[in-house]
Amino acid sequence: MSKILRYSILFMLTSVCLTTGLLSGCAGAGTPASTEKEKTIRIPYVQWACAEAESHIAQVILEDMGYNVELSTV
Repeated sequence: MSKILRYSILFMLTSVCLTTGLLSGCAGAGTPASTEKEKTIRIPYVQWACAEAESHIAQVILEDMGYNVELSTV
């Protein structure tokens, strides 16, 4: 089997596995939370510029989705 074919097969299998994992992880995303405590997400982050920016972006996105987000530095 040639290297290109081997890498193509490996890439396809990896893509299928990752897609399956992501879709199964999102299966319960449409169900409403029963209590306020279940809708609170705590995100720890280090005080590096890139980590702070990504954490705050994630906070805004999750708050737009209806979650309460608590950021804490590590």
